[in-house]
Amino acid sequence: MLPDLRFGDLRPTRAAAPAREPRPVRETPPRPEPRGQRQPRAPRQENYPGNDQDYRDTPNLSAAQQAQGKAEADQRRQQLLVRKDIIEALIDVATGLAPEGEWIKVEVIKKFLIQEYPGLERDAPRYAKFYRMLEDTGCFEVQLQGSTVMAKLKPQPGDQARGA
Repeated sequence: MLPDLRFGDLRPTRAAAPAREPRPVRETPPRPEPRGQRQPRAPRQENYPGNDQDYRDTPNLSAAQQAQGKAEADQRRQQLLVRKDIIEALIDVATGLAPEGEWIKVEVIKKFLIQEYPGLERDAPRYAKFYRMLEDTGCFEVQLQGSTVMAKLKPQPGDQARGA
């Protein structure tokens, strides 16, 4: 058995801590004024014309809304067909990615288009869905496969001179 060792029975005494100053009295903060009644949110503009939503993507529109949506889509298509630089850029990117007649993911076409032609979309016609723009050029065939959208370049008239 080990011997009982003691190093001292008394604890050392500490010096007394200096007296603290009393805390200053805090003033109570002024009460904020009560808020007024909130205004209700405006309804979401999903199926309303003028929000760049294509009428083909919303099947439950009234006849008047469909007619207006069709008119807006025709106007966008006309604006796009005037812009030959956009159409040529789309064809250039698509031919660089895959040979004519081969399916390509639309998101890949869009990615490379933005990389290779950075200022092109600045004043382009506004489409809610990029694949609708590809369809409207008349140069692409578009196919929806679930959540993936595929496109392929249609044979172009006068393309034999480019391919030779």
